[in-house]
Amino acid sequence: MTYDQAAYCRIMLISGHAEEYDHIIENLLETQNPLSDVVLELSFCTRDRIKTLSVLNDYLSAASESDIDYNGSVFHMTLGFLNRLYAAGTLSIDALTEHMHRIAQASEHWLEDPWATMNNMWDYHLEARCGEFITLPDFTVKIERFLTFGECFDIYSMARPPKEPLLKRLFRRLKHRM
Repeated sequence: MTYDQAAYCRIMLISGHAEEYDHIIENLLETQNPLSDVVLELSFCTRDRIKTLSVLNDYLSAASESDIDYNGSVFHMTLGFLNRLYAAGTLSIDALTEHMHRIAQASEHWLEDPWATMNNMWDYHLEARCGEFITLPDFTVKIERFLTFGECFDIYSMARPPKEPLLKRLFRRLKHRM
């Protein structure tokens, strides 16, 4: 098990996606020969999630921050998982954005892109439903591009300019009140 896989497993467990963690461990048990110590230890504590997190945290504590590529391979594994959920049609966009928010928070890198975009997806979706900064069809295109290519975006930088300048609107409203 690589440090990136361990970080991904930790994120999946913390964010409530234990079935994805179980799938990874089963895959590692079938493909890894000989089994690494951490995979062997994880295979013994499949039902105890707290013990599992403890084993993963111990394993990850041996790695330096530069050994784990959070913005590269861990993020792409996460996108692959979310893409599978979305493509299967098991999640609505609302549920998908909620999952993205939980996963980004679990990564502990939610303030830096690409995790920041993932963290803000739920808020972006609420804004798209209101239509102030982005329309829902435009948001759907953006989220699909994010899931497919990992393209980060910020809806506030894409806001449509007002039809008339702010001061002009204020003066017009004040004039009508008088």
